[in-house]
Amino acid sequence: MKVGGREGKKTGFTLIELVIVILMVGIFLPAMFQTMQTGIIQDSEIYLGQQQLFLAEASMEEVTADRNSPSRGFPYLSSGNYGSSTGIPGFTRQVQVSNTTVMGKPAKNVTVTIMKQGIPSISLFATFIDNQ
Repeated sequence: MKVGGREGKKTGFTLIELVIVILMVGIFLPAMFQTMQTGIIQDSEIYLGQQQLFLAEASMEEVTADRNSPSRGFPYLSSGNYGSSTGIPGFTRQVQVSNTTVMGKPAKNVTVTIMKQGIPSISLFATFIDNQ
């Protein structure tokens, strides 16, 4: 029989151990959430950038299809023929067409720019030559 009223091993936590655990959680939990937030923001920026690139490529394909269309062709390529809508809310496009010459032939420089507030815009550039 033991004297003093304690039998067996001690169980539970002391007050100092609880305070130490609470302090550690209070220090490391905000740092962990900050790291997670940074990762989520970077992932969303990558996703938005991929959407911008897709929209820029689709817009340039539209210009290329117009250029190759028998009913539209080279003369149709003009900034005024392409609106600012991309079909996806929050994104806008700008199509700039300027006349030039390449090796003495009429040509048009086309720049497609896709914009979204809060992230850098993306642009694609192509030159179309009149084959006639």
